[in-house]
Amino acid sequence: MDERALILSRIAALVAVDAPAVSYLAHVNPAVKAEFTAGEGEARYGPEGGAR
Repeated sequence: MDERALILSRIAALVAVDAPAVSYLAHVNPAVKAEFTAGEGEARYGPEGGAR
């Protein structure tokens, strides 16, 4: 699994379990390194996190 797919799956898991906001902090640095943007996440999961 490449770096972008890994961070996407981790963030998706956090969204799926309605994790608290602090849980996302551990994924900020890996997301930046993978050049993952908030826009990509929002495009995939929407502004409220629900899958499209």
